[in-house]
Amino acid sequence: MTRIAIMKLSGFVFCATLMVVCINHSQALAQDWQATAGPYGGNVWTVAKTPEGTLLAGAENGVIYRSIDLGRTWEERASFFGGVRCFAATATHGIFVGGDRGYVYRSTDDGISWTAPVSGISTLGVYSIAADDSGYAFAGTADGFFVSTNHGLSWTRETTIQNNVASTLIYPGDSVFALSYAGSYFSSNHGATWANRSTTGGLCLTRNIDGVLYAGKSFGVVRSNDGGRTWVTVHNGLPAATVYAIEHDSLGNLFAAPYGDGIYRLPYQGSSWQKVGLGSNTAWSFVCIPPAQVFSATQRGAVFYSNDNGNSWSQRNAGVAGVSVWCFSNSTANIIYAGAYLDGVFRSTDQGSTWTSIGLVGTRIWAVEGLGDSLVFAVTDAGLYKTTNAGGTWTSNRSAAGAYNSLAVNTSGALFVNTGSGVARSTDGGTSWSDLPGVVRRSVYCDRTGRLFAFNSSGLQYSTDNGETWTERPFAVSMINIRCLAAFGNDLLLGRSGFGLARSTNLGLSWEEFGFPNSYIQSTVITSERKLFTGIHFGGVHLYESSTTGWRHISQGLPTQDVRSLTLNTVGQLLVALEGRKTYRTTNPVTAVHDDEPSQPTEFILFQNYPNPFNPTTRIEYSLPKTSRVSLKVFDVMGREVATLVDEIQDAGFKSVVFDASRLSSGVYFYRLTAGGFVETKKLILIR
Repeated sequence: MTRIAIMKLSGFVFCATLMVVCINHSQALAQDWQATAGPYGGNVWTVAKTPEGTLLAGAENGVIYRSIDLGRTWEERASFFGGVRCFAATATHGIFVGGDRGYVYRSTDDGISWTAPVSGISTLGVYSIAADDSGYAFAGTADGFFVSTNHGLSWTRETTIQNNVASTLIYPGDSVFALSYAGSYFSSNHGATWANRSTTGGLCLTRNIDGVLYAGKSFGVVRSNDGGRTWVTVHNGLPAATVYAIEHDSLGNLFAAPYGDGIYRLPYQGSSWQKVGLGSNTAWSFVCIPPAQVFSATQRGAVFYSNDNGNSWSQRNAGVAGVSVWCFSNSTANIIYAGAYLDGVFRSTDQGSTWTSIGLVGTRIWAVEGLGDSLVFAVTDAGLYKTTNAGGTWTSNRSAAGAYNSLAVNTSGALFVNTGSGVARSTDGGTSWSDLPGVVRRSVYCDRTGRLFAFNSSGLQYSTDNGETWTERPFAVSMINIRCLAAFGNDLLLGRSGFGLARSTNLGLSWEEFGFPNSYIQSTVITSERKLFTGIHFGGVHLYESSTTGWRHISQGLPTQDVRSLTLNTVGQLLVALEGRKTYRTTNPVTAVHDDEPSQPTEFILFQNYPNPFNPTTRIEYSLPKTSRVSLKVFDVMGREVATLVDEIQDAGFKSVVFDASRLSSGVYFYRLTAGGFVETKKLILIR
């Protein structure tokens, strides 16, 4: 198995100017990458249907996804800088798309390809767009209202409408209705002139089968039976929340989406709203397809689908990869867990090739760790959660009194969580917790051998006895905004937000600045061959192999350089999580799969056995800084010797021995290492 250690303090700091800074510190090195299947989900702002029946989804990550099988599968067709906010489809002049950065693109081949931005449009966000087959198009932006008379080739600002237009409807003939945040406007001549209809404004608009206007706004929905001149509230059964999406189907049913409260339906000519799905999710957009199909673009989980007029809903997001994975964790040889921003926890059992959602959708996942196939822990913005059935159900495992931001599991199966004021430990699978004594620690990590690392204002501490005692290592470099730590043997690689990398080769006795000053380091990895990897916010993935090569940029083939997390799978491939994209991994392994030991250690250490509890074999590791006479023995609770594992002179280095307890009965045992004047004893548990 590849020997690695990857530890991460989750959190986030945003920066938009790091690409050039990071590349200047690193030469390029070609590296082949392959996309994985997921994780799928994320924030999709808008969904639309073209005249040919194709579905388009526009995501917060700036990607347009296209489906030709009613959302069963999606493919990426375009990527823009800034989220995709709105579509308008025509039969003769193509499809228009508008987005956060003020762009308007057009497709004339059913969404397969998109032309360059047109002229005259605002450079600020485009939040609504409408177009018809006569060549007229209308765009509501954060900088005013724009009109095109030549199917989007050029645009002019409409000075009559001073407010930002949130939604536009084009009636049959020449009439156009525009709804702004502060009022509504009407034109009877395709936008040549406009008249103010009402001071009632809103965020979204639809016109039902009877020609009645409905608008979603702050605190509910309003209706107009006279073309927008007067409005009345339609609130019965609807929560007092801002409605961001509203649409009607061919039967006259109305769908509305209050923020953070799922989807509500008002039956045709009904008087009371009923909640029909999506829990606490937020829907941003609807598409209704006769006779009973409804698609919704949502904040979490991407696209949802109903084939029974909204009575039941299911996800249709295969291929829509807008999830932002903030943390990885390898729990067993084949299982990788990923924690995402608002999209919950995902699980892969095939080296990261495919991913399955296992719950906690709607919460921010700061850290995730697994103990075997079913027991998983996640640090969220609501506290620590636990599942014992691989995500079937989650329960709160520790209150949110502390500012949790990191989680660690050592080789003995003990759990450690940073509480904001210290470190708490559980040795019984999260059933009970105890606060560890000592100085305040701001974060906690664990390496493959079971060593714990933590930080406070004075420096680094590490523990080899389940956190009972800590060895202090004062810092010689800035330790502000610590983000991540990788450890292997005596080598430590520390990542900081806004302060770059720092490195120690002697277990923290001394430190040096190690590249990318002012950069926001997201993740660090050290392999058994002493290869160093780092992922940088808006800076990509970089590799360091020696002082001769220095740092080399290896992520040129990825769709974005906004890296969130790195990990290695058990076949040696490097996985990278990108902001708002699917995960990628290197086509070939970047590290050999072997059990090579690290270089010579600097002190005697007896590590916790792994696994623990065990049946019937477990591995015991220890380090020798010099050639020593070594004795490693196992005793029962009465102090009787039950096994001698080592009794010889050994050279310096990291050592490993397998203890086979097949002939022993279940119970608690102790193993003792004696070497060069060093003596230490640890507990192990045999369970039959």
